[in-house]
Amino acid sequence: GGNCTFTVAFSPTTTGAKTATFTVTDDNNAAAGATQIVTVTGNGQTAPTANLSAPSLTFNTQRVGTNSTAQTVTITNNGQATLAIASIALTGTDLSQYSILGSGATPCNLAGGNVLGSASCSFTVTFSPTSTGAKSASVTITDNANSTGTPGTTQTVTLSGTGIQASVALAPPLTFPGQKVGTT
Repeated sequence: GGNCTFTVAFSPTTTGAKTATFTVTDDNNAAAGATQIVTVTGNGQTAPTANLSAPSLTFNTQRVGTNSTAQTVTITNNGQATLAIASIALTGTDLSQYSILGSGATPCNLAGGNVLGSASCSFTVTFSPTSTGAKSASVTITDNANSTGTPGTTQTVTLSGTGIQASVALAPPLTFPGQKVGTT
């Protein structure tokens, strides 16, 4: 009346449905050579990918204290396995000059989330300079997009823009006709 436990691992080398049998020969019911058969199935999938619609975003010159038009980045998982995004974050020297927001029909969760195989998510970046000059930063996406699907891979979208002062346009010089002193 004993029992034992077996651990079976699935490590596919190709994609697609896989089926195998696990056979245990024992003396079940006192019959030597009795067999117990268990069928195991699994599905080999290609690793997740994180294909970016844009590896960099360049913003037009932007007046200090104003917001640019948002630019969109789409992350597409062309793999079959689920892409697990751990985070989408601004990094770099001038990160405070930019903002990101999940957007579109399928917004990316900036704090992390899953993108199924053959699916995508999107986020937008806005440039809002607080001072003049060139401003650079990056959006860093941390996920599991590698051949083994393990966490810790990063993709980067580089950001650049230039903050400018608002220009003041003056009207052409005004010329007044001769005027008697003391009158308006």
